[in-house]
Amino acid sequence: MRLRVYRPKVAALLCTFALAACDAPDEAAVSTLDNDGSLSLVAPPLLTTRAVDLDNLVPQVRVNRQLQNIDRAGAGWRSSVVVPEGQPVDIEIVWIERIGFQQLRLADFRRSIGSVDRDRSIRVFPSDYTTNGVGFDIDDDGLSNLSERIGNTDPFDGLDPGRDFAQVFLPFIDPEDAPDIDGDYDGIWDDAQFRDRDLLQLEIDNLMIDQGAIRLDGATEYRWAGMHDGENLYLLVFGEGIDGQTPFGDSDSDVWNDDAVEIFWDGDNSRQQAYDGVDDRQIIIPLTVLDEARPNRSGADDGRFLLGFRSAPLDATAFAFATCLCEGTQQLYEIRIDLASAGIQVDRTFGFEIQLDDDRDGELRDAKWGWFHPARVNNDVDNTKDSPLFMGTVRLQPPLVR
Repeated sequence: MRLRVYRPKVAALLCTFALAACDAPDEAAVSTLDNDGSLSLVAPPLLTTRAVDLDNLVPQVRVNRQLQNIDRAGAGWRSSVVVPEGQPVDIEIVWIERIGFQQLRLADFRRSIGSVDRDRSIRVFPSDYTTNGVGFDIDDDGLSNLSERIGNTDPFDGLDPGRDFAQVFLPFIDPEDAPDIDGDYDGIWDDAQFRDRDLLQLEIDNLMIDQGAIRLDGATEYRWAGMHDGENLYLLVFGEGIDGQTPFGDSDSDVWNDDAVEIFWDGDNSRQQAYDGVDDRQIIIPLTVLDEARPNRSGADDGRFLLGFRSAPLDATAFAFATCLCEGTQQLYEIRIDLASAGIQVDRTFGFEIQLDDDRDGELRDAKWGWFHPARVNNDVDNTKDSPLFMGTVRLQPPLVR
């Protein structure tokens, strides 16, 4: 956000505001500030998903508690504000989705500025928005309005989905039967869960980023499965099939620009707007080692992984992984995560998401696919790396009592 002060001939300062969508996927998602002193707004990226009807999305802007007139201008909104010189300014921007006769508060930004007497610039990051708290849970069920819109549940029904709702229940296996993390499909994987509570396959087919995708949204062979033994979470991720394999790793530090799997979790399912630094984590595991079409493995001298920039710390010994190029079938990622280190408890719902990066030409990433994250509409979207709100929910089933 930029606050600019202009000194016109009259004894007043003209203050203009612009909301900048940081990390926006393209220029169309960035707000601008015109030199004529106008306020220009564009919806922030966390709202520009298929979950929210953008035609019904409107901003409400208050300056010193006074509601400002906002006019629609193309894909954004415009207004202008005049504040007397020396006056303090309280800014509030609320994004509201109109659903029928209801108004659903989704996100809020507030900032107080002292006496306005000079030009100044304020940057607004995604974490500066409030999506939880008073006014953002209209049915008082513990889930924010935005969280329910993303999860396709009814924000006006306190029983939908309920605090302990989980999209996926992962079964318990005997620790003695746990798979070796070697990139091979062991028989015990037949006991894993491959479907959600609605019996739909756990497909990773929501096209989030399209910079040259060769598959259509909703049409991939990518999917995942999971199980646990009370001490570890075991994940199996199926990547490209034989007709689309292009394994090659050339991105040293920016590993998401290679073929890779990204795993996200929110241990206590707090579903905050920003990562809490405690149990909200992201791991990125490339398919191959650097500069070779050779499987990637933890513990190897050339093994590769990266914690997300906003992830809480996690020791490398807390997880293990092995990949398989699996000539003639599908690429595989096999992963083990220590539950205690990850902050995940048995029989307690936690946030979870799996996404796949696709690099087809050895340069930048060509596509990104998500399991739970909504697909792109008109622009690329990539919100889970910034906000646990875009994770689905998983629960580890307790052992059967005999």
